[in-house]
Amino acid sequence: MITLFYDKTDLTNKKAASWFTSRGIEVHLKNIRYISKQELLHILKLSDQGFMDIVKKGTISGESDDTIYNMTFDEYINYIIGNPELLKSPIIIDDSKLLIGFNSDNIRLPSFYRKLG
Repeated sequence: MITLFYDKTDLTNKKAASWFTSRGIEVHLKNIRYISKQELLHILKLSDQGFMDIVKKGTISGESDDTIYNMTFDEYINYIIGNPELLKSPIIIDDSKLLIGFNSDNIRLPSFYRKLG
């Protein structure tokens, strides 16, 4: 099952959801504000560069660089869960693939999904 984590304020998220539904692909929509620790860990596991892939650049305001850099992995996970606006969106995942952001020209569907349409 494909899950799309979205931010309600971003038009790109609506385009991504529409892209899947227009192709008859079932997608589970989940507001990024309610991302769980387990889901965040799964996203990090699928990413190439960890936090650098999923956290918006220049968004960690109110915390000094030293504070952020001195956090443990678990502390940073909890910090992100408490501040989900730091995450890029949309984040699209399934069991083994991750896509951050959305550009319909760059999406490659596995043959299983192409046969559904």
